[in-house]
Amino acid sequence: MKKGSIIDIVVWVVGAFLTVLILGGLLYMFGVLNTELGAIGVTAGMNMTEITGQIVTPATEALAIWLPRIAVIILVMTGLSILIHNFLVKAHPVFIGTYVVMTVASVIISAYVSNQYIELLSNAVLGPTLQTFTGANLIMYWLPYWTAIIGVFGFIILFVGAMRDRTGGIQV
Repeated sequence: MKKGSIIDIVVWVVGAFLTVLILGGLLYMFGVLNTELGAIGVTAGMNMTEITGQIVTPATEALAIWLPRIAVIILVMTGLSILIHNFLVKAHPVFIGTYVVMTVASVIISAYVSNQYIELLSNAVLGPTLQTFTGANLIMYWLPYWTAIIGVFGFIILFVGAMRDRTGGIQV
C-alpha cells in the first residue's frame, strides 16, 4: 500500500491555480469563438450567424454557468481528498517535522500563487472572464489561509492516525 505523499498540499496549490486558469481560458475561448463565428454572416450558402446562435451560443452560455461551479467543486474536493488521504495513511511520527516544513513551504508558495492570480484578475484580456469565477476567486484570493487550514487539519488527521492500532482504536 502506498505510504502517502508529503507534497500533496503543494500539488493542491499549483493544481488550484492551473484549474482556474485552464477553465477560465476555456470559457474565454468559447466567448471569442461565439463572437467571431456570429460575425461571419452568410458564407458558402450557410448562415453562420444563425448556426452560431443555435449551437455555439447555448453551449457558451451553459459553460459560463457551469465552469465556475466546476472550478469550485474541483478545488474543494481536491482539498478534501488531501484530508481523506491523510486519514487513510498511517504515518510514522518521525515525519512530523517534515510535514510541518512542507506545510509552511506550501503556505509561502501559495502566497506567491495568490498574488499572481490577483494580478491576472486585472489583466485586460483574461481578467473579465476570470472575475466570473466568484467562488474560485474567493479560494484563490485567500489561498494561503486555505492552504494553512488544510495543512493543519491534515497534520492532525495524519498524526492522530499514527496512534491508531491495527484493530481500530486509539492507543493510549
